[in-house]
Amino acid sequence: MAELQRDPEYQARRAEEAAQRAERVRQWREAAEPLIQELGEAGVCVQSPWDLVPRREPYRDALPILLRHLERPYPSRVREGIARALAVPDPMVRDAWPRLIRLYRAEPPGEVRQAVALILANSARPDDLDTVLGLLRDPRLGESRGMLVGYLEKHARAMPRAQKALMALGDDPQLHLEVQDALKRNRRREKERLRARERRAAKRREKEAAKRRGDRNAGED
Repeated sequence: MAELQRDPEYQARRAEEAAQRAERVRQWREAAEPLIQELGEAGVCVQSPWDLVPRREPYRDALPILLRHLERPYPSRVREGIARALAVPDPMVRDAWPRLIRLYRAEPPGEVRQAVALILANSARPDDLDTVLGLLRDPRLGESRGMLVGYLEKHARAMPRAQKALMALGDDPQLHLEVQDALKRNRRREKERLRARERRAAKRREKEAAKRRGDRNAGED
């Protein structure tokens, strides 16, 4: 590492790469200025849509603005940031589903499509199962469907159809890894629930035994 620090060619390459990154960021911020200005007027002061990802403070006033700007011809990096900022379980986002699904199907493969899939996954309701399954079973949507696997993972315990569909999708070569990971996490959660249930049952038995001992001692007195 010390040798690289003394290598002028290496240092020149690093400086050039840093300059290129800074220029890309400048271009993205310049392109996103209409969005940033409108967000600021709504009281949401950011320098980039990525500043909302993640953000603990609610930014519901930003959602309609982000939805309007999502389909505008921004650079892909800006559009991905907009989409990820919209990936929240808010009814306002869910109400935009018809447009979001059309956008998801029309979007070319890449980070933006994956981010739009994440919007759908995070805003889906339990009664959206059939719609989500229709998307998951469409191979034309490629690996971006992996973002939707989390919806089945979340509802598998309460919805047998979701569990069955999750297991069936394990045969899809584009989704195999995501499905296997989801199944492992669900099995781990189920084991944790069983252990917690056993601990609660053991504590109840201990309390009952202690009460019986107390009652016996009181009777002997």
